[in-house]
Amino acid sequence: MKSSASQKLAVLLATASALVVTAGPIANACTRILFDTDHGIINTRSFDWSTELDNVAHFRPAGFKNASKPLDNYENVLEWEARYRSISFVETVMLAGATGHGINEHGMAADLLYQGWSLDALELHEDTGAPAVHIADTPSYLLENYKSAREVYDAYANGEWQVGWNQLTNNHRHPFHVSVSDPTGDVFQLELLKDGTPKAWFGNIGTEEGKLLRVHGNDPLVTEARVVLASYGDLNNPQLAKAIPGSPSPLGRFVRSQWLAEITSFSDLNYEQTMGKARNTFSMAAINAMDAPDEEIPAREEARYGTWVQFTTNLQSKQIMVDMHKYGYQMVLHFDDTAQFRESMCADMVEQSPKFRTPQWTACTDPVKYKHGT
Repeated sequence: MKSSASQKLAVLLATASALVVTAGPIANACTRILFDTDHGIINTRSFDWSTELDNVAHFRPAGFKNASKPLDNYENVLEWEARYRSISFVETVMLAGATGHGINEHGMAADLLYQGWSLDALELHEDTGAPAVHIADTPSYLLENYKSAREVYDAYANGEWQVGWNQLTNNHRHPFHVSVSDPTGDVFQLELLKDGTPKAWFGNIGTEEGKLLRVHGNDPLVTEARVVLASYGDLNNPQLAKAIPGSPSPLGRFVRSQWLAEITSFSDLNYEQTMGKARNTFSMAAINAMDAPDEEIPAREEARYGTWVQFTTNLQSKQIMVDMHKYGYQMVLHFDDTAQFRESMCADMVEQSPKFRTPQWTACTDPVKYKHGT
């Protein structure tokens, strides 16, 4: 006989499947988990897709002149001069230069994640008149202009910026959403609801209310996420382990990630052990095997989406461990390694990884390798 939790999971998976099927062709990919440790907040995340993704690191100095990609449906498109030094990790193969992850000199991180439930809402989003930034450039804009999640939230609430969701990305509709985390554990998360209305969330992962923001995935949206987690009861219940889903589906990864974020202890560990445990825990929670099918969308090629790049970023020390799953190699860098840079610098980390353990930075002048960079 199935346990009560297993029965609830079956119902939730069936519901999610119905919702996903009606949404049209999508690739449910990527997960971000925040771990609160004695050695700082650790931001872990992955780049997942049904076809290959890359990872080009872009360092931008203070004073760097940047601009949003074009936005056809917004009157006031952002251009800016960077206030803070930052590294944006840019995907150039599939997503036309979208910044998926990044960190700035204050230890603030920004992440872009796919959110399939909002696919049909993109064209419903209307220009508010606020300065608009293309969703693909949103993490870079935030990293270069703000130093904390609270600042980002306040600026958004004051109408200082908006996301231009109603715009194609690489000739496709992509419902990306953004989250920002900082060394205090504060999180800003911006989603597009199914009616085309943006919804901003803010909290601290050290509070009961803010725990929900520890995990940012593809589905469900925050409102539905509360219902999903409530159906499991106490995540610390040892009997719950047998009911935790092993599926690569967005719902499976979300529940598994929240469970592991709740039960994983980082007490009595040194710094290296803490980073290793965060990386290991994220791997169990969210890394997707290249050929594992998602049972929610079995009839489509997008049902298979593997992990190409994995990040373990300590927001206090600003150390970044990057696993390139295409080749199986890892690079490790510290943000302060870029202290001597005075101009924009780039490094194709995936392609460098078979030969080097740290990024090999060069000026961003290669018209082929960096053609999608700003």
